Amino acid sequence: MTDLDLATCSYAEFTPDMGVPVRTSIGYPRFLRGWKPAGYARLVTPSRPMLDLPYREYCTAYLSRLHHTGVAAVTADLAAVAAGQAGLRLVVLCFEH
Repeated sequence: MTDLDLATCSYAEFTPDMGVPVRTSIGYPRFLRGWKPAGYARLVTPSRPMLDLPYREYCTAYLSRLHHTGVAAVTADLAAVAAGQAGLRLVVLCFEH
């Protein structure tokens, strides 16, 4: 298993001094202030139909997706983004706080 330095944050609260931004949203955020995501963590991005579910159902569906995807696959996905970032923290971003 790969050791990764990870943090999470919302797009709105992110600042570049936090680390390397990694997008997890379906759509590309249009309001970025002078920075762009270094990568896209597709395996932890919810599907578009999930976003229309009531919150509890969304949580169940999202956690089920993560469970079926597995830690090893998610780690490999994030490690691929981290490969060009030599020792820097990845900050996994989403729209939620």
